[in-house]
Amino acid sequence: MNEGKKMYSEERRNYINQLIKDQKQVKVLDLANRLKVSEVTIRKDLSEMEKAGLLKRTFGGAIDLSLSVTDKPYKVKKSEFIEQKDQIAQYAASFVKADMTIFLDAGSTTHCLIKYLKNIAGLKLVTIDLNIALKLLSDGAENVYFVGGKLSTKTNSSDSVNTVTELTKFNFDLSFIGCDTFSLKNFQTGSESKAKIKEVAFKNASLGVILADSSKYKKSRFINFLAVDEVDYVVTDQGFKKFLVGQPQKLADKFLIA
Repeated sequence: MNEGKKMYSEERRNYINQLIKDQKQVKVLDLANRLKVSEVTIRKDLSEMEKAGLLKRTFGGAIDLSLSVTDKPYKVKKSEFIEQKDQIAQYAASFVKADMTIFLDAGSTTHCLIKYLKNIAGLKLVTIDLNIALKLLSDGAENVYFVGGKLSTKTNSSDSVNTVTELTKFNFDLSFIGCDTFSLKNFQTGSESKAKIKEVAFKNASLGVILADSSKYKKSRFINFLAVDEVDYVVTDQGFKKFLVGQPQKLADKFLIA
């Protein structure tokens, strides 16, 4: 197909569909240049193709569905490593002071934080997790902000390009950020949009704290989103202690054992 010739929407989408099958990912700017149309037009094409189940939109483009990692259902995550998650949440709550603006990332560990925030006055609590937002409201929290976007049916949280855009409008005193897996070098998650959400929440915070139980160590997911040396602290559980033996003190000091 001649890339220089102006195409109708069906032709463009067929072309994009074939390209993504061949290359596994595409970028909006590259497609706009190839097809001689605006970036707005390409974003509309990608949005319609995602609705049709042909691809997964990412920040700045799209990927083939084979690269889209499936999340565990929320009920499954909530039932795993309950004691460790609660210990991590209790420790993490010690960072919280009255009148702070706080980001609570999606996840079962951040959900455990809620009960430790009840008696801290004046908090503004921002989340992308619908379960967390509803629980905060039912517990009487007065200043709860839910950042919208396309909701994941598995995690009940916002996970889309629109979520990233909306999140950039906030500034935080403190961000509590989850991860799917981690190493002594990086933190990982399963999609580019989730990675961007976490990066923005960290960038827009005075203090960024990763919450990660030791079961997530040395496993691998699709995308790195932050390096360990970038973050302020990582709160984890007793099971991680053995992995710090022999590590440089500067690295070990990043990890706080609950």
